[in-house]
Amino acid sequence: MKNVILVETIGRGHEYDVEALLPRARDVLLGLAGEQWAAAHTVRQERKKAKGKFGDPNSTHDYLDRDMRNLRKREKQYTLVAEDLQEQAEDEDVLRQIIDESREWAWEEVERNLERRLATENVRADDDPDYDELRQERMSAVVSSDLKELRKRARKLKRKRKNAGDETVS
Repeated sequence: MKNVILVETIGRGHEYDVEALLPRARDVLLGLAGEQWAAAHTVRQERKKAKGKFGDPNSTHDYLDRDMRNLRKREKQYTLVAEDLQEQAEDEDVLRQIIDESREWAWEEVERNLERRLATENVRADDDPDYDELRQERMSAVVSSDLKELRKRARKLKRKRKNAGDETVS
């Protein structure tokens, strides 16, 4: 929901509207419930394959008869979580709470990004304790890339002017 709020408000410029977000929040919860139902189904299938199977497992997910108890517990947990999520998806108070919390998380993320960006863009030499230490590296980078590019552009401009008949280029 946090990402939905960010995309809708910042990305698309829509007003923050709890009522408009209610169906989206419901869809998120129903989607999560669907994932839990699918996980319960997968565990049920694994349990069916494991029934009456003995010996040593070939891999982590090669269940045996002795795993039946744990697989039943896992299936039950997935089912309980799915049912709970479906129930919450129908509770408007829960949906509003999810939307409000998601809005807070969204603005916290925006705040962190702005602070990080401002801190990066507003670094001054006297604020940076490593400025003097890293000066040589910065100067080397200027010499190796920036000056090389400037010389290349200057030669290109000189050729262009010369071809245009401008003899004032030195």
